[in-house]
Amino acid sequence: MKSFPHKLSFLKNPLLFGTLLLTGTGILVRIIGFFYRIYLSRTIGAEGMGLYQLIFPAYNVCYALCCSSVQTAVSRFVAVESAKGSSGQSKNYLTAGMFLSLLVSLSLTVGLYQGSAFVASRLLLEPRCEPLLPILALALPFNAIHACAYGYYYGRKKAEVPALSQLFEQIVRVLVVVALCENSRIQGGAPTVAFAVTGLVLGEIAALLFSLVCLARLLSAEKHTAKADSSVLSSFPGLFSHAGQLLKLYLPLCANRLTINLLQSMEAVLIPGSLQLFGLGSSEALSLYGVFTGMSLPFILFPTAVTNSLAVMLLPAIAEAGERGDLEKISRTTGMTIRYCLYIGILFTGIFFCFGPDMGQIIFGNAEAGRFISILAWLCPFLYLSGTVSSILNGLGKAGNVFLHSLGGLSLRLAFVVFGIPRFGITAYLYGTLAGELLITALHVTCFCKDFPLAFRAGYTLIRPMAACVLCRFLIGALAKKTAGTIFGIPFFTLAAHCALFAAAYLLILFLTKNSELEAR
Repeated sequence: MKSFPHKLSFLKNPLLFGTLLLTGTGILVRIIGFFYRIYLSRTIGAEGMGLYQLIFPAYNVCYALCCSSVQTAVSRFVAVESAKGSSGQSKNYLTAGMFLSLLVSLSLTVGLYQGSAFVASRLLLEPRCEPLLPILALALPFNAIHACAYGYYYGRKKAEVPALSQLFEQIVRVLVVVALCENSRIQGGAPTVAFAVTGLVLGEIAALLFSLVCLARLLSAEKHTAKADSSVLSSFPGLFSHAGQLLKLYLPLCANRLTINLLQSMEAVLIPGSLQLFGLGSSEALSLYGVFTGMSLPFILFPTAVTNSLAVMLLPAIAEAGERGDLEKISRTTGMTIRYCLYIGILFTGIFFCFGPDMGQIIFGNAEAGRFISILAWLCPFLYLSGTVSSILNGLGKAGNVFLHSLGGLSLRLAFVVFGIPRFGITAYLYGTLAGELLITALHVTCFCKDFPLAFRAGYTLIRPMAACVLCRFLIGALAKKTAGTIFGIPFFTLAAHCALFAAAYLLILFLTKNSELEAR
């Protein structure tokens, strides 16, 4: 028993503990969201899912302006100030970030609320989105404030509250939507897409209340240690001074994410139109778009619960290491990150490629969704890797490089939408997405390697997990043939068991063939 605390000493590493915590809650959130999407797809249908997904380009643009960019800026400045031991200055940046994000978010809320007709008909090219946008606009101020709170916690390497807040938000969202839909059915009405948007807004409000209560308790506990620095914001000049420093990082980040989100929004709007040029009707094109974005893509993005958590915790860690000039730590951390992202990506490529058709048919009752999952499986290693390396580059102050790389990848994808879909259908977009992520990943890694040495052994990091994946494919395939039938008569349990066995066999092979010296680098 004396060795027990020693065995848990790895939890004292804030990067590892934060990643594990965010990953655990992220997986739980995605599992809830997974069943939530199944419920939505069967409640509002594929066309309703298409409408629901179509409003998010407008929301994502607003989110980039008032939430994600400010959160990243707050996280980085708080991390740097924490490295200096100045907790009072960290709180000053939090206050300035909230002021900045609230100002921008309220302006966007009014604009989206008043201009919903223009946005729906002229930008989204779908007038049926008009009644949904005013509801969606109400979520922005609440999201903006709790995004700043998350940034403060991430900068302090405290992931507990953001993790629990995201879980609380998802639970509230699902409960609200299910309650609205079931109440509508009881009264003889039909559930609408507006219910899903209302649930999103109330989920954001719940997340805000939870994070603010926790933040107030944390700041109160730290009041005495930060008293010496707290007078900086005693006047408006102090507030504007810190807001001005945040703006120096916020503006390039915002320009980057705004441009990227505009391109993604343009892409999302053009896909249904391009499908019509391919020969599909308006309703059929929207349904196919709903299958892709609301059913297939969430499967591929499910493992980002791990990689996104790592990316969030990496940014402040890399920012601190850069502030201290610890180049060895940056290289070592990045090397391990790339290796484990590839391990995860190759594993899920195998799972989605092998079981994608079954996933679409068994879970959604849609063969097209299964075909999309199998094609998108090859996206996994590049998608998971690009997000984490992007966070590392942002932590090193290379936001401009990240922007240019993302711009190149999205432009390539957009070319596939404009020129490929009218000729080859939705398959062209799937391959365009793969090509775009491959380009972004290659540019990110090349940019990092220009300034930092990165030991990469293709045989160990790539060929070994790929061989393990191929071996598992044959092993699990043979086992599935010998144990034909379903577990408890339920196909879903059989599918889940096969996926779990595939993952267990893959991890076991990696464990048996690992090199401790290479893993430590």
